[in-house]
Amino acid sequence: MLRPAPARIGYVRLAGPTRSAIVSRYRQRHVHPPSQTRRTPRATWHPHTTLSGQTPSAIICAVPYPPIDYLVIGHITRDLSPQGATAGGTAAYSGLTAAALGLRVGAVTSLGSDMHMTRMGDVWIHAIRAPQTTTFTNEYTPAGRHQRITGRALDLTFEHVPPEWRTARWVHLGPVANEVDPALASAFTQASLGLTPQGWFRDWDAEGNIKIIPWAPRKPALAAARAVVISLEDVADGEAAIKDIADACPLLVVTDGAHGARVYSEGRMKMIPAPAVVGSDPTGAGDIFAAAFFAALDRGGETMHAARFATLIAT
Repeated sequence: MLRPAPARIGYVRLAGPTRSAIVSRYRQRHVHPPSQTRRTPRATWHPHTTLSGQTPSAIICAVPYPPIDYLVIGHITRDLSPQGATAGGTAAYSGLTAAALGLRVGAVTSLGSDMHMTRMGDVWIHAIRAPQTTTFTNEYTPAGRHQRITGRALDLTFEHVPPEWRTARWVHLGPVANEVDPALASAFTQASLGLTPQGWFRDWDAEGNIKIIPWAPRKPALAAARAVVISLEDVADGEAAIKDIADACPLLVVTDGAHGARVYSEGRMKMIPAPAVVGSDPTGAGDIFAAAFFAALDRGGETMHAARFATLIAT
């Protein structure tokens, strides 16, 4: 049974809850087992074929969906740690943060039967039924995070996006296991596009050990975005890769943990220091930063002000 599923997060203001508060509230509620899940009226099931073409799946959708401002696409994950199983992934943390900041949010994802949901707090969920939920084990060490993938849900394409949500002001592509079709970067021509492309830079071996792969094949998608947020650990080749990605993006932010964030724009780099925090939980920090940054830009915030705001929220 998964422990965390937020029922609601209070609105976040500049002087309001920080990332630790968001994560804490995120873990205060439980995902209901399938038999107890509150079903949205007029739920419908559409046949869909899995990647192998052998196991039937379904798209779980509610008719009609409400209009949204912020669309996030990516897997909600099942994260395993010594403390138990928690729900995670960019779609979860970024979606909840954007909703906490007052945006109407919808998430397109793919889930196994162990994570049946149509709402997550104030975030509407459109889920493609999969044989299994994307599952990670995470171990944080002084040398960094060691991560393994032990299950993966289905790929996500434009056809999975409800028509009502295709006119969202912001579209946030947040792959965690190379599940988001890169063609989606050019599919929402009227929207501002935000990317957290870490999942496009990942592959794994037969045992599920995650490894970093070259970012260059995703250059067209990065170039199409209004803003891209990554962390130093998302890329191979370190500073050389960061420089090349910055050259490819109109606006790049690189988060660097306790050191803060770097903002690359118009050929310049500026540093945003992070406030000192003792014993901060790193869970979801980059995803919370990204959603806060995109939300601030959505409201007309100047780039550096948006980055400072996001740094405070994510710390």
